[in-house]
Amino acid sequence: MFKVLIVDDEQIICMGLRQTVPWQKIGAKVIGEAYDGEEALGMIERMDIDLVISDVKMPIMDGLELAEHIEARHPHIRMIIISGYDEFNYAKRALQFKVSDYLLKPVDIDELLETVRKVKIEKKQEKQREWHYSMNQVLITLAMEQELENKEFDKRCLNKGYRLIGSEMEDYAATILHLPDKEKSKIKKQWNLQLEKELLARGIHGTSVFISKNRLITCCNLIESDAQTMSILNEIVLAIHKNLGHKLKFCFSSYSASARELPDQYQLLIKSMRAHPFQQEAVYNTEELDLTIMKKEIPAFFEHQFKNMDKLDEDDLIRFTKSLFQYFQENAWYIEEIIIYLKTFEEKFFIELKDVVQLQMLHRVNADVYNSYNQMELLFLADLRAFFTYRNKLDQGRQQLLAKQAVTYMKEHFSSDLKATEVADVINVSANYFSQLIKQETGQHFNDYLHFIRINHAKTLLQETPYRIFEIADMVGYKDYKYFVHIFKKTTNITPTQYRNMGMKNVVINGE
Repeated sequence: MFKVLIVDDEQIICMGLRQTVPWQKIGAKVIGEAYDGEEALGMIERMDIDLVISDVKMPIMDGLELAEHIEARHPHIRMIIISGYDEFNYAKRALQFKVSDYLLKPVDIDELLETVRKVKIEKKQEKQREWHYSMNQVLITLAMEQELENKEFDKRCLNKGYRLIGSEMEDYAATILHLPDKEKSKIKKQWNLQLEKELLARGIHGTSVFISKNRLITCCNLIESDAQTMSILNEIVLAIHKNLGHKLKFCFSSYSASARELPDQYQLLIKSMRAHPFQQEAVYNTEELDLTIMKKEIPAFFEHQFKNMDKLDEDDLIRFTKSLFQYFQENAWYIEEIIIYLKTFEEKFFIELKDVVQLQMLHRVNADVYNSYNQMELLFLADLRAFFTYRNKLDQGRQQLLAKQAVTYMKEHFSSDLKATEVADVINVSANYFSQLIKQETGQHFNDYLHFIRINHAKTLLQETPYRIFEIADMVGYKDYKYFVHIFKKTTNITPTQYRNMGMKNVVINGE
């Protein structure tokens, strides 16, 4: 009810205004009468008044003096001056004191009603603006984790109560993270405006602040029961999805009668929103949630399995990642807990790469941006790919270096009784690994490549020296002459003697 105080030094006028004007028609009520400005001020101090309708000329304190006092000490109270003086100076002074209107006697009842109705609307809008501003400051203060110091919040509260609502966009990283900043800002603005519009359509005033990229916190005067609140917010979720095309999840706090309760409710709300990934419903409240974040243990099987992955195999990586995140989901891990574990995991296994490879988990990962198991899984899988790709490149470079060292050693020591184990020991690898290296580098097994080196050197000696064939066999590492001839013929399809004779013929021909 809009509360009105009538001030006039003529009692009959006060009575006439009270009784002849249909105040209830515009939702107003006269709650008092005063016969001079000083008496009116006393009543204003004691009573909750929205509007003062006052005459100008009165004893002790006139209407303009009263307006000056009200403007200075009670600026929230509106005032209408009624006067028999149609003088510009009166009206001018009245405007200086922010008087809402200046009406002349005799007062037209319809004009007075319309004026009061407008003042009532303006005051309501002003109160709403003040409330929105106050709540905006409250939200900013809460987000900055500072103490609420202004005790006027409850006085400005519409409907005398508060409720906090936290909203997040589902799969934010996949939905809009990749969009240009301008487009993201546009979507988030629409989200904010649409939410406040849907609340207002149900008679609920709310104001909102983004506390992070994907968390919108709304303070509203939704005082219905938790069950009714759940129903209202489910309707709003559907409406926003229909209008904006984006799915949201809402978490709401308990009703608070005083702003002093908001800091605790805010902290509880933020903690409750951790449950976003494993909430099946679009709307949930802060009650009955286990909000404890602990350093959870992961079965040793996963790390053992990872240690045995020695190469980049896409199928293996996908299977490993899916099994790990299936475990997270089945055990209701919060995103924050997953981030903590995966960061520790990567620091343990990827430590040598953290300065050369961009690994997401070793940088700051925002839990409300990557707010689903699926998005976290893709993020971790990308890190695994980066790790194995880089490690494989390092391994390939190391393999090539080791293979070249092995080939060089074989070319320098082929004339001795060279064995694969000797070369493997020289380059400090296992015999099996050396076999793989030499095959990868030369395309031949160790013995075949050793024969290749020896026979090529034997060819040179046969063509360029007078050594006997059995001497050449010994010089290139074959202690058995017959075995040398066998290998030479197997390699070249001719005997050493035939090869030498072919060379002699070429010399004669070239000599001619």
